[in-house]
Amino acid sequence: MRKFHGIGLGLISLASITACQPDTITEARDQLGRGDPTSIDLSVPITTDTLAIDRFLDDSSTTTTADGLLGIPIDSQSVNVSIGDELVFSGLNFDPFTFGYDQMLMTDETSTTETVVMPSPPAPLSGLAAPPVGAITFSTPAGSSVQSATIGSGWVVRTITNNTVCSATVSVTATDSLNNAVVSFPDLLVGVGASIVDSADASGSTMANFVQIGAGAVPTGACVPVSGSFVAVDIVFRPMTLASVTLTGVDEPFTDSYAALASESRVQAVDTIAVASGSFTVTAQNKLPVAMDLAIQLQGVFRNGVLESGNLTIPAAPGDGSTTSGTLVFDLTGDSIVPSQVIALVNGSAVAASATITPIVVTDAVAVSATGDLQVEKLIGSLDPTQTPELNVSVEDFVSISSDDFDFGDFEDAIKDATINSAQATLVAQNTANVPMVLQNFNMSVARIDPATGEPQRDMSGDYILEIDEMGNPLGVPVTDPGDTVLMMPPASTKNLALDLALVADRIVKLALDNIDVALVATGDAVVGDGSQGSIQRSDAVAFAVDLVVGLDLTLPVTGVTFQLNEVESGAEIEADDADDIAARIATAGVSSTVVNGTPFALLLEVAFVEGSAGNDFDVFQRSDRVELTPVTVAAPSVDAQGFVTAPTSSDVSVALTGDQIRQLLGDSVSTSIRITLLPGAGGGGRTAVRPTDEIMLNVSANARVVGGTQ
Repeated sequence: MRKFHGIGLGLISLASITACQPDTITEARDQLGRGDPTSIDLSVPITTDTLAIDRFLDDSSTTTTADGLLGIPIDSQSVNVSIGDELVFSGLNFDPFTFGYDQMLMTDETSTTETVVMPSPPAPLSGLAAPPVGAITFSTPAGSSVQSATIGSGWVVRTITNNTVCSATVSVTATDSLNNAVVSFPDLLVGVGASIVDSADASGSTMANFVQIGAGAVPTGACVPVSGSFVAVDIVFRPMTLASVTLTGVDEPFTDSYAALASESRVQAVDTIAVASGSFTVTAQNKLPVAMDLAIQLQGVFRNGVLESGNLTIPAAPGDGSTTSGTLVFDLTGDSIVPSQVIALVNGSAVAASATITPIVVTDAVAVSATGDLQVEKLIGSLDPTQTPELNVSVEDFVSISSDDFDFGDFEDAIKDATINSAQATLVAQNTANVPMVLQNFNMSVARIDPATGEPQRDMSGDYILEIDEMGNPLGVPVTDPGDTVLMMPPASTKNLALDLALVADRIVKLALDNIDVALVATGDAVVGDGSQGSIQRSDAVAFAVDLVVGLDLTLPVTGVTFQLNEVESGAEIEADDADDIAARIATAGVSSTVVNGTPFALLLEVAFVEGSAGNDFDVFQRSDRVELTPVTVAAPSVDAQGFVTAPTSSDVSVALTGDQIRQLLGDSVSTSIRITLLPGAGGGGRTAVRPTDEIMLNVSANARVVGGTQ
């Protein structure tokens, strides 16, 4: 129950003396003292006032709604539904990249020439520590030296040219530094001036350090060669593939490049990504028993015009096919990425004093992979959510509301106990991006604030915990275009929307008035772009300016709601002795109450008064010496289909008073409490629609007949 103070009811004054009788209290007292005439009729007003409903409110904060209700605005709120801030590319992957180091199991072509002067049978060869003159050494195409190897495949080509005048039988041997035969050739009869070419398969042979060639030529029959004539033997080791090899002076570089994001269709659909924050984490694996240095440059990824690049070293692997790895992180904050141009240029170098290489380590010897997460600062291109799923984002925002954001004045108790049936919200929605957006499943709802975070409470999944209705469904109102299921926002556009937020407002107001921190929350999904050229940046959003007015369309509880008006006013200001004398001469006295009810409520009016000033905060109904009048009940007026009053109702009640009760009105001041209880009307289940013009008129006055006597 609320108490009102100082509202100027103009209580308790001696209004008049009946016609042809004394004009003043003094004259009445003198005339009564003389005993002439026999009696005097006095009328003393207790209260005469008109109470407009908005009088119970702070009228500076009220308004009239579009449908004519008395409205209480809730302070304007802003809900900024961030869209651009939700644009994130998570789990981007580079296309797989591997480099096979087969080059380390290959040899360059190498050759030597032996000149044999006949007769010269082949001299026996023995193992040597150092290669003799004309010995063949081997190296990889990159220049690493072969110390020993098992030949996987390869051919040795022999060319014999007989420059003598005699036919000759030519023998050729090829042995390594350990005198092991690397390849075997049959002896050949070579005619005068003839040249013969043949080859031998070296597959499966082993060799150590070098290969020395031995050759001999024996003339046939009794032919004697001309002095100084010779047989030439050319030996060519074609490029060979090695089954295994031990290398020394290892220095094996490689260069390769590939379109790293070629398979990432979600970023390939846009032209440019400006990165707010994020990174690419490159992981490189090495199978070689040689440490690997990698230099990686990302073409199409640059900051201030400079391409992103970095280096990493991967330790040597055991050589059994297992790998070691290293990582390189590219900080992309502030970078620009042109997805169609992203090429990873990889330069590698394996350097060691020696290493043993087998096929198990050269297959996919180097493997590079990368993942990345990007927080977008700006996207430019054909923004198509079907091609780039990241343009479909879940959005949310909130604004906290407290009881300081609205003022129901002395109607606060009524609002606490009643149900708000009308709350109209005007939403001004603005799309700040220059691409279209569509909001789907977008709702204005209610959530309680978590005091620890200052944000709406969340469940285990991280979603807002929304207030629910009686059916257990989230309490909310969809925000859509009229007649549609979505809200379409063209590029850089503004829309004005009207929503009925009665249920939402009712819950917000009730929680706030109970000192529970509460928020108006906006949740839903946003679809950015339609495939046309455009851009969106991190700061882009759909901003809602919310003006909410609670209309006094209320459903009251059956017990009603009560207001109390307290006032201290001047009394008749008669000296105490004279007042006592007048009170003692009262023949008859009573109070007449007339109440005209222009509100949609039923009324119960109660009045109590006492002589004197009761102080700053009082309740006369609590005083034992009070004069309490019989309550006046006034029926609710009839209302139209909108719940508005069509014609006021009234009630008249008269009750008798004693002289002692009238005496309370004759002193210097009177303290009066008037209690008004609003009760549900007969129609609409107690639902009532209040207009600013709805009012209650009160006229309560005391009447007394005072008899004369001798002074």
